[in-house]
Amino acid sequence: LTQEVVYETLLLQQRKELHARAGQAIEAVYPDRLEEHYEALAHHYGQSDETGNAIHYLEKAGDKAAAYSSLVEARAQYQTAINRLRDVEAKGELQRRFVDIAVKWAAISLLAPSEEIIAALETARQYAQHLGDIDRHAKSTAYLGAITLWSGQFPKGVSLLAEVISQSHNIHDEEPIGIAYAFTAWEGMWTSK
Repeated sequence: LTQEVVYETLLLQQRKELHARAGQAIEAVYPDRLEEHYEALAHHYGQSDETGNAIHYLEKAGDKAAAYSSLVEARAQYQTAINRLRDVEAKGELQRRFVDIAVKWAAISLLAPSEEIIAALETARQYAQHLGDIDRHAKSTAYLGAITLWSGQFPKGVSLLAEVISQSHNIHDEEPIGIAYAFTAWEGMWTSK
């Protein structure tokens, strides 16, 4: 209770600076064991003005949670990273990071679709197209198609998956092509009589 009272009396900027210092202290004390502290680093940098470090550690914490099949935790970390990226004007490398994190979020959310992940994937598609990145565009399109299909939006999902299949000769990454064919086949079985 005392800690909460003291914390609440600090000015917002003071809190942000203290969180940044806490993150820096963890990095300094545990430089060879950062993975053990990804969650704490994500929390502290997430509460600071250090957007780059916040996104980095949120993604790392999400990856760690996904590796341990803590999918709820992984989704929360990826979603927070996406929200943080939405707060800054994403250009170039930040757009690539947005796409990559949105795809990671989608990969563990295929059976748990939400409006938030659909919105993130739609933004990811736009970023990938703007960047001229065919493989990132294909991945975000394939996952968006699969998730919209799973959420019951059959025409939209099929259209997105067909887009990936029609571009398969230009795509270097096999993952989105596999997703597109698998979910198209699933949709065919689901809707056939």
